[in-house]
Amino acid sequence: MQKFITNNDIIYLNVGGEKIVTSRGTLTLVPGTLLSKMFSGKWEDKIMKDKDGYIFLDYSPALFKCLIDQLREWNDTVFAEEEKVFGLPAGFEQQFQKFIQQLGFDSKYVNKSASSNIQESNQERFNKLVGKIELADNGKVARHDASVTQSEVRGTGLYSTGIHRIRLKMEKVVDWVYVGIINHSAPAHEHSRTSTSAYGWLSGTRKYVFIKGQNNPGYDGYDGDICENDAVDLVLNCNEFKIQLLNKRTSKQYEIPIDSQACPFPWQLNVNLYNPNTSVRILS
Repeated sequence: MQKFITNNDIIYLNVGGEKIVTSRGTLTLVPGTLLSKMFSGKWEDKIMKDKDGYIFLDYSPALFKCLIDQLREWNDTVFAEEEKVFGLPAGFEQQFQKFIQQLGFDSKYVNKSASSNIQESNQERFNKLVGKIELADNGKVARHDASVTQSEVRGTGLYSTGIHRIRLKMEKVVDWVYVGIINHSAPAHEHSRTSTSAYGWLSGTRKYVFIKGQNNPGYDGYDGDICENDAVDLVLNCNEFKIQLLNKRTSKQYEIPIDSQACPFPWQLNVNLYNPNTSVRILS
């Protein structure tokens, strides 16, 4: 008997070790792509599955989720064909373009100018600090001294418009590092991540995400996996009132929407350190 196939069929996927559930209609929305062929109903029985019966796809989970989220939007909303253009995830523009090209999406679906809208914060430096932090290399490095003390350091840049990328390296991580933003007029404080205008991520097994100074463990799937020598991008999107954290090693990205009432412009880079010799470098 021939299997009855509909666009409403639920498809269970294991993408690079992460479980994702979506509809057949989303996967086959754009004709002629590898996804539309794989999930046409003719090939699924031949595709590798994991022990739970989920179809296994050996792709980057972060890139795949970015793709699926946009396909879902196209599927759920009326879009003219010329309006179907992928936004490129900040920090992974080239990887995402290569990924959708490999999947057979036509170049007309790519917004080639999107990545050029991101401004590199090459002049960013550490400056204002409270606690036991020492600055080095012309303000590019913030390093905690040998004590165990809550400490804060901020960047010199003020951000009110556009999209900005601050590249950071976790040079020395002892237990945790906190990275985020804060309103520039918020009082300096050793525990600045608890300020009502603070938004950001704390590395480590605690998986802490701070929103309006309140801890929300695991928000947006955050796993705290930021290790010593990791390079991360902090993207400040003033246009859409959100910030993103992108880990180059894991290809994982996280996002926090910003309440403009709680954290009005201008925004400022905000880092908290606690343990001896923990250090963060701003990469030019």
